[in-house]
Amino acid sequence: MSGPALRQWNAHHAIHEAAAHEVEVAVQLAWKARTACDESRFQSVVEVFLEIAEGRVLVHADEEERGLYREWLRADSRQRPVVTALVAEHDRLRCLAKRVTAAMTDHDYGGVLTTMEEWATASRAHSRHEEDALRLLSPTGGLS
Repeated sequence: MSGPALRQWNAHHAIHEAAAHEVEVAVQLAWKARTACDESRFQSVVEVFLEIAEGRVLVHADEEERGLYREWLRADSRQRPVVTALVAEHDRLRCLAKRVTAAMTDHDYGGVLTTMEEWATASRAHSRHEEDALRLLSPTGGLS
């Protein structure tokens, strides 16, 4: 069963917005560190980015898949295409996080930055898709 914040549009939106802001700040700081040729700071910022991406956003995604999405399917199995698309977006975010880690291992800092930006864009788009689904699929339009 999902926590109440996942089923309430305002709370769910706030969770997404907070994470998006933190990711955007991390991307900006990574660019600044890279431009300043400060490798140590760059690595630290990327570690923070990965903690946000993997330790918070993807943990949130796992919880949605185990709870919220299953609730939606129990309520109306015809929503499977919506849920499948949202899970695919989660999988893309997981893949992008792994690409950031691999690029760091290879010292491909340009690749790290590009992938971090791609992650931020994909995460924002996913949040919009999911919030739209929450409005449509929740019994109270996600406003309870």
